[in-house]
Amino acid sequence: MDQDTARDHLRAAGQEYQAVRASLDAARENLYPAVIEALRAGLRQVEIVRLSGYTREHVRKIARRLGIESDR
Repeated sequence: MDQDTARDHLRAAGQEYQAVRASLDAARENLYPAVIEALRAGLRQVEIVRLSGYTREHVRKIARRLGIESDR
């Protein structure tokens, strides 16, 4: 593979990566408030974990930060 081809492949892969990263950041910005809303509404932690994809520990940390008692 010559340098021009390698450069083109790298540029395309980098652009794809940046697009996916931006999409992930946007999804995360939507997910976090939805988890907070679910905690405040009284949804069980196990259901929040299942629906959100967050770990139990992550949900517990969010709940603690908000002063919300969450089930174990």
